[in-house]
Amino acid sequence: SRAARAAREAWAEAGGTVVPAGEKLPAADVIVDALFGIGLSRPLEGAAAALVRAINGHPAPVLALDVPSGVDADTGHATGIAIDADHTLEFLAPKAGLRTGAARDLAGTLSLADLQVPSAGVDASAERLNADDLARWLLPRRRDSHKGLHGRVLCIGGDHGLGGAVMLAAEAALRT
Repeated sequence: SRAARAAREAWAEAGGTVVPAGEKLPAADVIVDALFGIGLSRPLEGAAAALVRAINGHPAPVLALDVPSGVDADTGHATGIAIDADHTLEFLAPKAGLRTGAARDLAGTLSLADLQVPSAGVDASAERLNADDLARWLLPRRRDSHKGLHGRVLCIGGDHGLGGAVMLAAEAALRT
């Protein structure tokens, strides 16, 4: 685009240079991760994986744009190697996946730039709850209350040989 070309020319005029990526990166005060966007859901391979390893081994802090490369923005899962960012700047809207799974450790500190774009009427796929939110659903209980007065728990999940999560959920329900 014309704007991108103008920005590239201004950067070059200010002394910016392009250094081909390799296994050893040059000195830097900060590394900006803009390798992949929010649509990536496959493991990084080849040169991309090697570059991510080099970035993760570099001493400079890493700023990820929108989502750390190698992290699925919807699930928070990293199917292989991923950028280990110190800070992630999300654009337009918070990404649910950055608040769960491996992304919680890989995204670092999160901040949001809404770019002053009005909401497009898209419904949220998740809702973040805090103690005040939970209070409206969990009414205070009487002191003589017991488990038989407050509903039941049904735990469904697992597969043949993979019932550990369901067992943990059931045990947690029993203990609470």
